[in-house]
Amino acid sequence: MKRAHVLLSVLALLALAGWYWRDSFSFGYSSSNTADASRTKANASSASGQAGSNESRIVVQAPIEVSAGQSSGSQRATALDLPALPSPSAPEKLRPGQARVAEVLSHRNIARAIADAAKADDAQLNALSLLLVDFCLAHTAADAKAQAASGGPPPISMRAKTSTAGIDATDPRRLDNARWITESCKDFNVTSVRTDADAAMTQLTNKGSNAGAVISQLSPDLNYKSLSAEQLSVITNAMSEKNMAVLSLMGAQIAPALGAAFVGGDASAAASSSLAWQLALCQLGAYCGRDSLALRDACWQFGACAGDDLPSAVSAAMVRDGLATNALDQQVRFFVKAINTNDPSVLGIRRK
Repeated sequence: MKRAHVLLSVLALLALAGWYWRDSFSFGYSSSNTADASRTKANASSASGQAGSNESRIVVQAPIEVSAGQSSGSQRATALDLPALPSPSAPEKLRPGQARVAEVLSHRNIARAIADAAKADDAQLNALSLLLVDFCLAHTAADAKAQAASGGPPPISMRAKTSTAGIDATDPRRLDNARWITESCKDFNVTSVRTDADAAMTQLTNKGSNAGAVISQLSPDLNYKSLSAEQLSVITNAMSEKNMAVLSLMGAQIAPALGAAFVGGDASAAASSSLAWQLALCQLGAYCGRDSLALRDACWQFGACAGDDLPSAVSAAMVRDGLATNALDQQVRFFVKAINTNDPSVLGIRRK
């Protein structure tokens, strides 16, 4: 949460959520990690798209190429016809909402998945499509592509005092994860994705989602101890919506508040905030299985690749780094309480 990247204008979701969050929570705490240090982002303009608008305004910045010489809807989304990845183990036991998300994330062609999820009659999938846009935009940036061959950036320890001791940067699971990301995003096109993002936001707005307001009215630069009544209402409404993908998007925006809620302890600020927020969403019903973006991100950043879901992968990484497996439990409990009670004050978020 140290790096205060300015987000793109209101619905420029391509520099939002997980990757802003990953910059803020983890890469800002380790000088050894250069995965996002040179990633360019557009300057923010004043917010123009509100939750009540039916049209998003996406400002797409093409990724830099490496030079040669780089809420939830109740109806089931239409089944994707993309080539599925082989399952490494027994099928996951999932609730219907989780199964829909897992289906989208189990295919190699994320560009197609973005388009299908954007048009789905399911608010969770609509918001997920925006997360996927951001995910591929970040991973097709020059620095990320250059590091993919070695499994991603040097993994960061989850300890407060960062160390790479005990972390195997050549872990086959990290290499497989990086290959999946590279292959899945290879057809990602920043020209066509604008249309998909607009379609997703239109669907969300028509369903009464707070996604537009989360993006247009919140920012990591705000003073979360002195918000306007309207800004505080946006957070409360997003919590009440219980759309896990929208809550992931909001986590990027309120990142400073999440970090301020827990200072100190054995775990790093990155783990205590971003991972704890994602683990809270897991408890609340988000899909956190083997193909989830949260697990792939944790594997990319922290080398937390073991296990078939995010909680087991994080637990294994904490043991590896000499942390108690319950090191994040207090943070997770607070985050779950805040969302369940629709009470931002639990996070230290207050109005003027």
